[in-house]
This record gives sequence, structure tokens and C-alpha cells, in this order.
Amino acid sequence: MNTEEAKQQFGLLQTGLNVISGVVAGYSDKEIGEHFNLGESTVKYFLFTSYQKLGVSSREELRRFAIDHELPLSKLPPKP
Repeated sequence: MNTEEAKQQFGLLQTGLNVISGVVAGYSDKEIGEHFNLGESTVKYFLFTSYQKLGVSSREELRRFAIDHELPLSKLPPKP
């Protein structure tokens, strides 16, 4: 799936995909914000809207959804 398909099918924006990428890699909201130059409140906003758009209710469900649906994620090193 590419970014345009993710946008059309799930209503996700690039910033939302970046935030999801950070969740998949195991980063905290603060770390995601630092990596993508976003405020922590912006990260929380995009997490909240992603949960709603994708019908998930936790970071783990979001991670599984992203992997299962092969969302186009940014390449981040997994957090140790």
C-alpha cells in the first residue's frame, strides 16, 4: 500500500503515518515528536484521530493494524 492508498482507504495523512511509524517502532509520544519535529500534543492528536479512523483503541492494536494492513510507514530503527 502506498501513501495515497492509505489516505483514500483510511483517511490517513502523512503526519499520521509518521506518528504510527513511531508507535510501531516502540517510541513514546515525546520521542516521536522529537524525531518528526512535532509537539507532543500534536503527536497525541494524530494518535487520537488514527485510533478513530482505524477503529483501534490502544497502541498495540494500532501497531498490529499497521503491520497487518501494510501501511506505508517511515523507516525508524526499533527502540531497544
